[in-house]
Amino acid sequence: MWPPPALRDSKKATLDILRPRVDNVRRRAETLAEVDADLARVEARLDLAMEEASLKEKPAQSRRNIELVAAACSDERLRRRLAPPSPRSTRST
Repeated sequence: MWPPPALRDSKKATLDILRPRVDNVRRRAETLAEVDADLARVEARLDLAMEEASLKEKPAQSRRNIELVAAACSDERLRRRLAPPSPRSTRST
């Protein structure tokens, strides 16, 4: 009889191990999608805070608040986006 019982049992045992691993990969992909969505939401909220800060009378205080949020963020992309703009040289014409 082909396949021999020992081979069939071994392949079945391997399949029983691989099925939960496939489930783990699917769950990991879902989790990463959730994290990406959360990050996009946080970035949009921070963009809004920056825009609102630029429209207020006391932008220095708002900037400090935003810098505190940025310092608390562990995501390097957020810190780069929240960094104060570098001074630009102005040329006289």
